[in-house]
Amino acid sequence: MREHDTTELVCSALGVGVSSYYERRKRRVLIEAKRRILRAKVKRLFDKSRGSAGT
Repeated sequence: MREHDTTELVCSALGVGVSSYYERRKRRVLIEAKRRILRAKVKRLFDKSRGSAGT
């Protein structure tokens, strides 16, 4: 079974549209990328404050 066939089977069993599944999966990747960027900015600011920011 190909990945797409498996996805269709699982989505059907759960009553979820395949397009909804793929849209959600794409959105999750974008959110994770934004969080990584934000986390890096926060770390730089924390390091710049010599560990005193947020305490």
